[in-house]
Amino acid sequence: MSMMSKIQVLFLCSFLFACSSTRNSDVSAQDDSASSNDPNSVICKKEHVVGSQFRKVVCRTVAEIGRQRELAQRAGSGPSFSSSTSD
Repeated sequence: MSMMSKIQVLFLCSFLFACSSTRNSDVSAQDDSASSNDPNSVICKKEHVVGSQFRKVVCRTVAEIGRQRELAQRAGSGPSFSSSTSD
């Protein structure tokens, strides 16, 4: 293996290691309800992007977060369907 090939392999390994170690610098999750009572205040968080190793910064107002939470709770308490069949 030539010296240039060794350098390229070393560079590639260090690049991959650096990419995998960025997870420690994530923004810690905040408790939305404790942040502010002002519905117009903005809260930003890093969220996972589906199908990717990267995270995206998403900013929402307290009012938007409350509406999304309410819709999620309503969706979770909706009608349930059972898959059992009686023969």
